[in-house]
Amino acid sequence: TIGITLLNKLSSNELWSKKESKRISIQSQIKTDEGIPDIEVRSIDKLMYIEVKVESDFSHNQIKRYKNVLKKSDYAKTHLTVLTRYPYTESSESEMPDSSFRWHHIVDWLDKLVEDIDNDVSHFIINQFVNFLKMRGIAMKKVSLELVNGLKSFNNLMHMIGEAITANKYKIDQRLSKQRLGF
Repeated sequence: TIGITLLNKLSSNELWSKKESKRISIQSQIKTDEGIPDIEVRSIDKLMYIEVKVESDFSHNQIKRYKNVLKKSDYAKTHLTVLTRYPYTESSESEMPDSSFRWHHIVDWLDKLVEDIDNDVSHFIINQFVNFLKMRGIAMKKVSLELVNGLKSFNNLMHMIGEAITANKYKIDQRLSKQRLGF
């Protein structure tokens, strides 16, 4: 069920069912007439490509070429997903994939899914993969309100310290305060 849940998230809908899970084939680096998609997921009537990028760029018309292969296929349902470190942006010579996700999405999904897993081995493997992505800096936590509020509190603290120092007759070099604080 974890695999089906992830496939459905990557395809942005309920494309894959638990009923067909035994008939799903997942392979990497399958050669097509238009290139070699990183991951191919197929069942009897569905075909999905997942193109994965960490630091490299998409090659010339790569998305367009993979979408053409999918359109020419005999599958009733097709889907192209890109998984990137940075936000996917459409260039002048390509088109948009059916869905686009960043690595931090995968980490968020796995962090939520791992809570419901009873199998120790699955739990261990998921945690190892998530930690690997975090250690490599591929998946970073999103900046949340806690960080924003923390920065505001820090700024307020620095002003309070400045007021306390001034009130005790010490001079503060005002030119450096905001610059040194990084604001």
